[in-house]
Amino acid sequence: MPVDLFLKIVYAINGKTSGYSEILTDKNFLYKIANSVGVKIPKKHFYSVNNILFDSANNIISEEEFYKRMADIGEVFIKPTRINDTGYAQNCKIINVVNGIDTYSQESIKDIIAESYNKDFIVQEKIICHKSISDIYSQSCNTFGLITLIINNKVKVLMPMLKIGMNANKIDFAGFDKKGLLISVKNDGTLSDYAFCLNDRKKYLSHPDTGLIFKDYKIDLFPKILEAATKIQSSIPWMPFCGMDFVINEQGDVLVLEIEAPACVLNQILYGKSFFGEDTEKVLSLIKKH
Repeated sequence: MPVDLFLKIVYAINGKTSGYSEILTDKNFLYKIANSVGVKIPKKHFYSVNNILFDSANNIISEEEFYKRMADIGEVFIKPTRINDTGYAQNCKIINVVNGIDTYSQESIKDIIAESYNKDFIVQEKIICHKSISDIYSQSCNTFGLITLIINNKVKVLMPMLKIGMNANKIDFAGFDKKGLLISVKNDGTLSDYAFCLNDRKKYLSHPDTGLIFKDYKIDLFPKILEAATKIQSSIPWMPFCGMDFVINEQGDVLVLEIEAPACVLNQILYGKSFFGEDTEKVLSLIKKH
């Protein structure tokens, strides 16, 4: 499926100018969606919407109070909550704040916020992956990406994949910028025989750092992700075509991380086939319908 045609389908189905996508893909708004359908989401410590700061109980707080309470918060995950002009959420990272200083970068928390985050961001708990996932590679929070589509009055989950870090990277996948692995996942949680790295344009039969062999490796909790994705997609019919990211934490809970506009290139590379398969004709007809 050519990218330009795929984007036309995304715009047609989701409504390019409706404004729904911009709201529903906001990572701060995701808490309202997840909570409404009983899907878990990482614990939030603080967040900012349009330069208005909130604590975990959704109380508005002052900037002074925010930095006071952030001064010794320890290890947390911080990320922007809205997509920028590049189409990607940048500056998603772990920080460890002690006495107002991030021990990893040696920058003050005030400078980090001023330099890397605009008016919309969130500070969340650091997630430790379930053993079945950390056994593959433990230095990054390895996440599952999938795409959902409401078609023929049903939610269909398309081409799920697992994003895995490598080479001591703490980020599971960063496009072509850093080395990370992508591997397709069957609905029962069994991994493909090999993973791809876009950075070095190679495929791997085993993880280069841990030696874990991908063939026949199964993540038993994965079907819970499919259930959660179906619940979320069913709750947002205003955006019937979504990309979603999930993680399974140390306790075995499925947590939703984000909703975004779907992309097709990576999935087609992993699966080696056209994105919509037998539904292609039906999906193309939706362009006219919408």
